[in-house]
Amino acid sequence: YLLDGMLPEISGLDVLEKLRSELQDATPVLIATVKNEERDIVRALESGADDFLAKPVRRRELVARVNAICRRSMAGRQDEANFDAPPYSLDLRQKQVSFGNNTISLTNREFELALFFFRNAGRVVSRAHILESIWGIDNAGVSTRTVDTHISRLRKKMKLNQENGWTLSSIYQHGYRLEQVVPDTIPAA
Repeated sequence: YLLDGMLPEISGLDVLEKLRSELQDATPVLIATVKNEERDIVRALESGADDFLAKPVRRRELVARVNAICRRSMAGRQDEANFDAPPYSLDLRQKQVSFGNNTISLTNREFELALFFFRNAGRVVSRAHILESIWGIDNAGVSTRTVDTHISRLRKKMKLNQENGWTLSSIYQHGYRLEQVVPDTIPAA
């Protein structure tokens, strides 16, 4: 993200703090602002910014900083071979999902959708966001059941239900949410 430190109704730092603490979004963030005192820079970096740029921004410097952040971010992801969400394990190189000792057969699109949901576990994601992230389609008011159909297939193939520790729920008029089921830990009397 590229955030302006001085947005009209909310500060860029407030947006950043919300991204990091409430949404647990680890996407790289570059803060650009006219405030360039040491305390402003320190606050931005301590709030979770990956870099800081004082305005006025020089175009080539901005591009270089964004490219550097992207390189660092992608380097960390290239080392990531598996994404574990027990009892599921997603092999990012082979694009396969395992459930215990069994491999679940998914299409490439279904695998990308599964990975998307596990990376956004606990969050409500809209159909429009899913279409844009997985299919590269800007929804712009287009009604499509493609997402619903793929999610239905994904639920069945991966057996996303309470018994297996994860549920993929439809949130009326908002989208979908993948949630980890917390077992009842209170012993029966």
